[in-house]
Amino acid sequence: MKIMKFGGSCLKNVNDFSTVADIICEEIGEKVVVLSGINGITDKLISFIRKKYKEEDIEKLISELKHIHLQIVKGAAYHKEFYKMAKEKIEEKLKVLERLLYGVHYVGELTDKTRDLILSYGERLSVIVMESILNSRGFAAKAFEGDEIGIITDGNFGNATADLSLVERNLKKRILPFIERGFIPVITGFFGCDDEGRTTIFGRNGSDYSASVIAYALDADVVEIWKDVDGFMSADPKFVKEAYLLDSLSYDEAAELAYFGARILHPRTVEPLKLKKIPLKIRNLYR
Repeated sequence: MKIMKFGGSCLKNVNDFSTVADIICEEIGEKVVVLSGINGITDKLISFIRKKYKEEDIEKLISELKHIHLQIVKGAAYHKEFYKMAKEKIEEKLKVLERLLYGVHYVGELTDKTRDLILSYGERLSVIVMESILNSRGFAAKAFEGDEIGIITDGNFGNATADLSLVERNLKKRILPFIERGFIPVITGFFGCDDEGRTTIFGRNGSDYSASVIAYALDADVVEIWKDVDGFMSADPKFVKEAYLLDSLSYDEAAELAYFGARILHPRTVEPLKLKKIPLKIRNLYR
């Protein structure tokens, strides 16, 4: 089984989603897809909730998010029926997000709990988009949200850590049956939930960590992290002209580079993989 994670840098527009869908469809064997939100959506949500917004600003944001996601579905899905299904699901999600934003506006307070829930909507929307595209191409795909399938965390809002034993138990019960029936699970990255069901995010680049947690839980053979770069460099090429691509790294070396600023991976990505010796590959969507 292969875990295929696609980051926001690979999910910018219709062409990107079509390319990602092609890659997924061409992959033979059992696979699980983990997605970030569409490029820029989480940043847009962060920027929005940081400012003092008005009611009309909420309506404008929801309309913009709806347009962005439906344009991609319209351009990449082959059949109108899948567009209609995706439209209904996207509108349903956006209604909840809209209510959350109105609640924050009226109360005048943004708690850590509400912040994490609001920031999870980029991923909640992107999996609906990819589900519809894959289904329209004749592949049985099903979208799943991390907090609904039991990606349980320690409850640390903003920077949560997964409880690997609980996640393994939950995903083998809730995801494996779909894989065995031939479905391609399309799972949200970036967040899970605490033991009370409250959404908790893993921090920036958290979808990388989600992919490794899912790989651990499902005993995957390999994790592929798809990005817009070739892999780890010996140094930051912006500052060191002689920097070169590293062919391979140990788990500890990759973790150390990530902890000390290499933005290619979430710092905790390698931890679950090291426990079960699951290899990780960095793949460039454009190369």
